[in-house]
Amino acid sequence: MASALASFMSTFGDIATLQRLMVWMLGSLQDSRWIKSAVLGAWLVGPFMVIWLLSRELDLIEFGDEVSRGLGQNVELIRGGLILTTAAIAGAAVAAAGLVAFVGLAAPHIARHLVGRGHARLCLPQPLLGRCWFWRQILQHAALLRRFNCRWAC
Repeated sequence: MASALASFMSTFGDIATLQRLMVWMLGSLQDSRWIKSAVLGAWLVGPFMVIWLLSRELDLIEFGDEVSRGLGQNVELIRGGLILTTAAIAGAAVAAAGLVAFVGLAAPHIARHLVGRGHARLCLPQPLLGRCWFWRQILQHAALLRRFNCRWAC
């Protein structure tokens, strides 16, 4: 359905609007400003606090639903709250940068191998690893452009 809407907009839409849509869909930090970063940071404080506070519950869910229920945990409530929290974080990231999804999918798994399985320990390394990976890609792209004497393309 979303693909059909994107195709419709690309066929009948205004060229300038279509260009902005394509840049957003591919993901870009071209229009980034410090004020946007501050708003994004303020928005993310709440969800990150919820995840940090529920990290022990999340560790307990790793043992399985039956074990968690046996220890008195309301698994459905915790899982539902974490799904909503994750959706808020993902929505904020997509609103800020577009669909730059690979870093968001790979960084948690790499961070888990680096710092261990405890969810409380993962709250800080995950975003830092994602940021470092993102900047590495930018610098690598810039080096390639310099090597072939190309200018930045927007």
